[in-house]
Amino acid sequence: MQDPGYAVEIEAFTVWMRDERGLSEGTICSRRHSAADFLNRLAVRSVPLTAADMADVDEFLAAKMASGSYKRATINNYARYLRTFLGFGEDRGLCRPGLAEGVLPSRIYQDDTIPTGLSRDGVRRLLASTEGERPLDKRDRAILMLLIGYGLRAGEVCGLQLDDLDWEQETIRVRRSKLGRSDLYPLSHGVGQAILRYLVEVRPRWPERSLFLTLRAPTRPLRTSALSEIVGRRLDRLGLNVRRRGAHVLRHTAAQHLLDHGLPMKTVGDYLGHRRIASTSVYAKVHLEALREVVADFDLGGLA
Repeated sequence: MQDPGYAVEIEAFTVWMRDERGLSEGTICSRRHSAADFLNRLAVRSVPLTAADMADVDEFLAAKMASGSYKRATINNYARYLRTFLGFGEDRGLCRPGLAEGVLPSRIYQDDTIPTGLSRDGVRRLLASTEGERPLDKRDRAILMLLIGYGLRAGEVCGLQLDDLDWEQETIRVRRSKLGRSDLYPLSHGVGQAILRYLVEVRPRWPERSLFLTLRAPTRPLRTSALSEIVGRRLDRLGLNVRRRGAHVLRHTAAQHLLDHGLPMKTVGDYLGHRRIASTSVYAKVHLEALREVVADFDLGGLA
């Protein structure tokens, strides 16, 4: 049931979708229902739309997920429709600016269904496959821990330079080539130890500043295709069946872990580097201290 206090806003949203956007009646009905559902929840909690923030949005979507009544694809649609409504509201001063940008429906997952990553047992087995003393195992372990622990893209791991590691401040800088920026992350203990072991015991002495190099001549920086081959070969040897065989499956694994542990979509999006950071929006900043908590939550849970 629609809260009567927001009848005017809902009607204006409906007229806008029909007259300015030219949407079908079925689409209008779905988006109107999602907006009304969100407004009703605000009313129950005595939160005016003008005062709603990202915490209220996250709470609304988390409650949908926790109810167990909706599939993930349905929750994804809720988020997309809510983003549309909040964008409408921002343009008319009905809600705070930046809310629509903070809703991440399909920026993490581009398919209609949520891509599945590895289970916790799968992660354990994958990392256990690198516990040997071979140089290959030591290098691959550092790579896998970066892919799993930070959800990095293969290209971002290949782009890491020696100078991106600040051992004194315990940080790592990641170049986001897709967004044309760099992000600073806390360097977790487990990942740091794996990288340090690779540097001291394995990495060839070579003037090239790329962090990860080939182990056979000719020595050169690893390519993104090589990372996917590293992941794919180890998955095949372990008999782990996943839909995607390359490095990206570990990015899905990181995202799923964080979502399953109750982190808001905004935080997960920040962590995975999906969102363009705007200094004018408090909703789009990646705070180092906040990310330290995320890294602590996903320091491979003692799997390393």
